[in-house]
Amino acid sequence: MDINELRLLVDKTKASAEKISVLLIFSHIKDCSDIESLTKVSFAERCYNDFQIDEFKNALIEFGFHVKTYRSEAEFLKDTVLGLKNQNFREYKIALYLGLGGIGPAKRVMIPSYCKFAGIPCCNTPASGMVMSWHRFFQTQILKAAGIPHPNLWEYHFASGWRTNSNPEDGTKIIVKSAYECCSVGVTENSVRYVDSSLEKYVYSISKEISQPIVVQEFISGKECYQPILEVQELHLPTPIEVRPNIKKFPKRNFLLPTDHETSDGILYSAPNDLNIEVIKRLQRTARKIHSLLELSVVSRIDFRITEDGTPYVFDIAENPGLNRFTSAFPKSFMLEGIEYTDLLGAIIGANLWRENIMAIHESAKRIS
Repeated sequence: MDINELRLLVDKTKASAEKISVLLIFSHIKDCSDIESLTKVSFAERCYNDFQIDEFKNALIEFGFHVKTYRSEAEFLKDTVLGLKNQNFREYKIALYLGLGGIGPAKRVMIPSYCKFAGIPCCNTPASGMVMSWHRFFQTQILKAAGIPHPNLWEYHFASGWRTNSNPEDGTKIIVKSAYECCSVGVTENSVRYVDSSLEKYVYSISKEISQPIVVQEFISGKECYQPILEVQELHLPTPIEVRPNIKKFPKRNFLLPTDHETSDGILYSAPNDLNIEVIKRLQRTARKIHSLLELSVVSRIDFRITEDGTPYVFDIAENPGLNRFTSAFPKSFMLEGIEYTDLLGAIIGANLWRENIMAIHESAKRIS
């Protein structure tokens, strides 16, 4: 990763910040109970409370932006329909969507798609990339076609059974997850298991409970590492970050649960110092390929399990990775490289201003120079 290039981006963005209004769209935890599907799963780790919203807002204000926050998608849509032009915004507006959109397939595409229609630059991957990366079954088919190492995966729906009529063989070690969700939603203490005659009854009950398909993914043993990506004129990849449950709190578990995300010490993050440099290079080449293959934009995070022989298996992809200062791998990885949290958020906004042809970095043919 070129630290000097990122620092130049931060400096350019800071110089332009007085002309920018950032529209922050969240899913507030108090409102999640109003979304019927969210009451069926553990959702707290995917919503934001007042403290977390203030953390984002204050960091962006500290950087120099004007910021307006929306606690729900509906609040943002209502405001834009009534007319943003009549409000006290700065010269340029840009949206950053950190909400849920509800649980289910492709619901998160609503805000980025609407912003494109309304002419509001949006700091999120476009709908096509969101859809391809959000659905684990289809995501796996793309990785398979591209020859990228990945766990075998099967999908089950309580109403229709096994997709493509295929299911894992008895004795296979697996982890059971939701088909569409992040933050380990759908994963419980019983999710890692060996396939036997009880599996179908188990996945039926989980699928029925959350009203969506379940994926059964081959469980790959090994070090769990996440690779953040920030795209400006090129892809910037900091050193991947190792992620594991806090063994002092969870001594017998080597996979994450939704509740691990709810406290600052539930998950431990560290640089993978014992990884061979060639393994890191292979992991990063794979991450770059996936970012391009799935049409991801500006930010992404590719999650790997690395086996004893050094093979990085892709088991998850985040097109809109968590940015919480205390509980998210993305900012922690950049902070290990010397990029402060406030500057990272500024760089993400700046990367999108560059993408939208609003701000210059090296060139001079932009609207903000």
